[in-house]
Amino acid sequence: MIIGIGNDIVTIKRIENSLKKFGDKFLNKYFTDNEISYAKAKKGKNYYASIASAWAVKEATAKAMGTGISNDITLSSISLNRDSNGKPFVILKNGALNKLNLLSDGKNYRIFVSITHDAGLVCAVVIIEKE
Repeated sequence: MIIGIGNDIVTIKRIENSLKKFGDKFLNKYFTDNEISYAKAKKGKNYYASIASAWAVKEATAKAMGTGISNDITLSSISLNRDSNGKPFVILKNGALNKLNLLSDGKNYRIFVSITHDAGLVCAVVIIEKE
């Protein structure tokens, strides 16, 4: 059963401007060590697209939970990761994990993630399913 579907779109330039203006303070406030390491391994514009992808996935995940970013569901409680083949997946902690446990009635759940970027935009779609 589908718990929720969320999507988000962000301009890469918006994230690039925030990084240039706030630097590590911006990174450390909203992104996990894994997200930062993954992005830093990218070069040039791919670095900014990677950070923008993480941002969009965080927002889409929060929307799929029906709350958006609010109260205990923070950008830092949602983490975009990738498996050995590069397939994206989400890890939740703190308020986001608590919320999803409530939504899934304590049952197992799956989070599906799709990311694309083109023409200066990143789009993410997240589907959360209760098993």
